[in-house]
Amino acid sequence: MLVVDSTDHERFTEVQEELVTTLNDSHLRVLVVILANKQDLLDVISPSNLCDALQLQDLPKGHPWQIHATIATKGDGMQEAIVTLRMQSLR
Repeated sequence: MLVVDSTDHERFTEVQEELVTTLNDSHLRVLVVILANKQDLLDVISPSNLCDALQLQDLPKGHPWQIHATIATKGDGMQEAIVTLRMQSLR
């Protein structure tokens, strides 16, 4: 699970590079769940635009991913992300 501050546009490139490096170094082919957090704030990037900014379509093969809009301080979207992870772990 990767939590991304959806208002911190300056760090998206760093997050993308770190994600690719981690997945390239990993022998695991697990679902990557990305939480596009702080969706209630101004100057936020939408989950679909965050997909583009992080270049998720270009992740190494074998790494499925899902992105969830969240507001962690209110718990919004968190349940869905946890259910996604739980369902994946049961496979």
